Formats: sequence, C-alpha cells, structure tokens
Amino acid sequence: MGVKLTELLTLRELEFKDLKGKTIAVDASNWIYQFLAVIRQPDGTPLTDAEGNITSHLMGLFTRNLKLVQLGINLVYIFDGKSPELKLVTQQKREAAKHKAAASYTQAVESKNVEGMRKYASMTSRLTPAMVQESKQLLNQNNY
Repeated sequence: MGVKLTELLTLRELEFKDLKGKTIAVDASNWIYQFLAVIRQPDGTPLTDAEGNITSHLMGLFTRNLKLVQLGINLVYIFDGKSPELKLVTQQKREAAKHKAAASYTQAVESKNVEGMRKYASMTSRLTPAMVQESKQLLNQNNY
C-alpha cells in the first residue's frame, strides 16, 4: 500500500559508508518477500532444504544482514501486524495477479521456457506465517 512522502523529503544518494554507526529500520516483510521472489533456481524453483522446505528467505536475510552488520550498520526489523481493511482491495489485486502468473508459469513449464518459468514463478511468491516465524528465529540467533 505504502505512503508517498517523496514530495516532503529532500532526496540524496547515500553510500553504505554513510550509514556506518547508524540504525536503520527495515521493512522485514518487504525484504523477505523480495528474497522469495529473487533467490531461485534457473527454472524458478525456490531454494529448499533436504526436506523440501523453502529457504530462499533465510539465505537472503542471512547474507544481507551479515553484509550490512559487517559494514557497521545497525538494523531494526519491523514486522507487519494485521493488515488494515483499507489494504483489502490491494491484497485482492495482488492475489489476482498471482493467479494470472501461476497460469503463465504452467504454460512456460509445458513449453519448457526456462526464462518464462523463472519470471512467472517469482511472481507467485507467497510469504507464509511459518516463513515469518523462521525469519524471526534466524534474526534472533545473534550468531553474526
């Protein structure tokens, strides 16, 4: 849904070195969803463990978090609560887009179109409560 604040802000480009020693708030759901969509096999299959559980989100969180912490950036992860009713229409549109992408993914698989498989598979990503819980557990480990 988001809030457009750009008209109220003065924008300037930053480099990672500019953030050293700073504390940055991270939209955890946004990052996790990004990792689910992007960290995939060439055919669009997400990374999984030996039991077939999706691990793309954990790999992404671990590596990005590690890199930013090594650069001296402090991270605070913000996890979404229950969505407001105002977001219902947006969620319905996203769900419809996922169904359309799933149909396109099926067509890509049938035609052995690997590029299409990857493209459409990433558009069908779903962030589950279990993935959120796993992400919180990883971030609470403090092992890095």
